Amino acid sequence: MLKFLLIKYGVYFKELAYTIKLKQQYTRIIKKLLKNYDNRKKLNSSQITEIKEFYSKYGFEVKTFWHEFYYSVNGYFSVKYIPEDIFHAIINKKLNQMRQWPALLDKNLLGILFKKFNQPEIVLKNMNGFFYVDNKIVTEEIAVETVLNQKCPMIIKPSIDSGNGQNVIVFWIKNGLTSIDNLSVIEIFRKYRKDFIIQFLVDQHEALKSLNPTSLNTLRILTYLNNDGVHILSSVIRIGKKGNFTDNVASGGIGCGIQSNGRLKEFGHFESGVLTTKTDTNVILKDFKVPGYNMALEHVKKMHLLIPYFKLISWDIGIDNKNEPILIEYNTYHQGIYGHQLANGPLFGSFTDEILSQK
Repeated sequence: MLKFLLIKYGVYFKELAYTIKLKQQYTRIIKKLLKNYDNRKKLNSSQITEIKEFYSKYGFEVKTFWHEFYYSVNGYFSVKYIPEDIFHAIINKKLNQMRQWPALLDKNLLGILFKKFNQPEIVLKNMNGFFYVDNKIVTEEIAVETVLNQKCPMIIKPSIDSGNGQNVIVFWIKNGLTSIDNLSVIEIFRKYRKDFIIQFLVDQHEALKSLNPTSLNTLRILTYLNNDGVHILSSVIRIGKKGNFTDNVASGGIGCGIQSNGRLKEFGHFESGVLTTKTDTNVILKDFKVPGYNMALEHVKKMHLLIPYFKLISWDIGIDNKNEPILIEYNTYHQGIYGHQLANGPLFGSFTDEILSQK
């Protein structure tokens, strides 16, 4: 009995410490954003009171830094903005069974989970140290040869936890070496150790390529699952910085909201919150038509039903040169909400009360 109690309370205090750490992390982030934002608009006392009273109904004690930042950037005040510290530390853990189903977050399983949906062609997978080609285990020698034989550019990334484009690298083979610092294929394997995937690059739609040709510019679509089905909460497009391979706002890219008709909003934003009306390639954002948008929405709704362990999912969807959606990955753990609320307002919209009420 004593051992059971020690384990139970040990887990409790570990989770508590992690929750506090997350809150502190996102509080530091927002304080830095506000400090560096030139057009900061202070909330008045009645707005602050309104926010705190709204959240107290659901048992949350919130700071109003995130509300102030969103209000400063887009000029729209709402008590229903979701503070990132509360989202990551509490809300997301309630909605998503992340600790119970960690294997489902492995990108190497996407081809199995969503085999009926368009995805980038796989060159090689490494799962727990085992090399796979065409879903069959192969030796390291065959894995090296498989990569060396490819004539087209490839992309390598961790299959577990590659948030914000970390260690996502485009490379090609030249004279028996990779373009990654002229390292050999075996040296690249050693660098990534295990749990990674190598794919061919997606030949994206010409319209999206015009936004920035060096990056795969993806749709980030947020879906919510309840007893009535799958609902689209928010959609944004992420456009890479000129010369970058990734489209993340964290690496200098632009985020822009997508309207229900598939056209972009007038303003996009950088990570700092600074707004822009055009891309690095001088494409005007306002009313730019996103190809294949409605089909992308239908695809993510169908895919979400296959993994109901997660009520809230952020999908990264590309559009290929055939005008068809292509699944890049989905996120349940490190799914940022910052870009959605800057572009489209309060994250949960009409589902705010329902989601905040969940135990």
